[in-house]
Amino acid sequence: YGRGNVEVRFTSKDMYENEKSLRLRLYQDTDWPAWKKATLCSEKVRLAKRTFGVTFDYGVATAKPGRATDGDEDTGGHRVDDNTKLWRATPIGVINQERVTRPHYWYVVLDDCSLEQYLHDAEIPELHYEVTVKDDIGGKANVGRKPKLSQFSADEHILPILVTFTFMVSILLTISMFVRIGTLIATKGAVHAALFMVMAACGCTTLGCICEMI
Repeated sequence: YGRGNVEVRFTSKDMYENEKSLRLRLYQDTDWPAWKKATLCSEKVRLAKRTFGVTFDYGVATAKPGRATDGDEDTGGHRVDDNTKLWRATPIGVINQERVTRPHYWYVVLDDCSLEQYLHDAEIPELHYEVTVKDDIGGKANVGRKPKLSQFSADEHILPILVTFTFMVSILLTISMFVRIGTLIATKGAVHAALFMVMAACGCTTLGCICEMI
């Protein structure tokens, strides 16, 4: 079971005059080699697993995220975070697949197949973009529930376990160093400076793990 989403924020100082054929498409890793071999846009788009329309608004505009399922097409939503007057579009591609046997990589492509039909390259403005990809880390136990989205990829799902383990080890080392220092002060009245440095390092590691887990 595979779920996630891809959010792309486009901004431009100039207007994209004809958005009729402008699309954001998601391709799965199994289809990507065939996509690279295809020469025409019309051939490439047949391999897309998800297709979303991209519509620009000028200035501040808000709308619900666009959503699409297999074989469907929807208009991307718009969201802006500042008052800078630019042409903006923020399509959000939602991935919701059943019967997935392994993790998949997804490729994000913005295309305008009308460029193959007639020459109007000079009308295409310069676009700036920011891509945010989130993966469902809930796994099979989260099927039927709200996705637990994270920017960790499938390759990094083990990181929360590693962070928790590191936190437990570092806090035990911090406590043991604190007890050791206290014991030495009580018995000998002196402590080597290196012990304070080791305790400080363990404490910083513990604090860093806490920040990762929050």
